[in-house]
Amino acid sequence: MNTHICSKEHLELLKSFQKDEITASKLYFVLADKIKDEKNKEIMQKMAQEENAHSLIWKQYTNLD
Repeated sequence: MNTHICSKEHLELLKSFQKDEITASKLYFVLADKIKDEKNKEIMQKMAQEENAHSLIWKQYTNLD
């Protein structure tokens, strides 16, 4: 998607979605490092990876890292 066909308001909304996914991913990775139980640690790491994947989807629309 080219951002020039998207309104400024919509682009800002997409950027907000992307930022939220990045923030959640980072938070889950930090929390995973603090979890001692291996099963729960793996679950939190998987959640972090999923959120990162979501941010990459939004990146296709925002063209931002």
